[in-house]
Amino acid sequence: MNAADGWSITDFRIPIGRHNGSPTALFWAKFMPGAVHKKHRHENCEEIYYVIRGHVHYIPKGVEHFLYNLSKTEPLKAIGIYIGSGSVEKTGYVYMGDVTEADIKARTV
Repeated sequence: MNAADGWSITDFRIPIGRHNGSPTALFWAKFMPGAVHKKHRHENCEEIYYVIRGHVHYIPKGVEHFLYNLSKTEPLKAIGIYIGSGSVEKTGYVYMGDVTEADIKARTV
């Protein structure tokens, strides 16, 4: 994945996935302050991720989502699962554009 596809993750690792025989991928991701993983969806899998500071997100197959680290000082770390997809390529990743101020306002308190 690359920046042209909205991929802006500082560090991304898949310790479990199709490379070691699993049909589901477990990932670990780190987003530095201000990092944006732009709007996208996965056509072939559901995604669950846990932001290590306490937020759990479930994203059904085909639902647009993004991640934006709004902190000016702290990295954001997440552990997640692509259910039924052993790699990012197999998730059916579809880039859907930049994250706008309206997107952020709609999803922040």
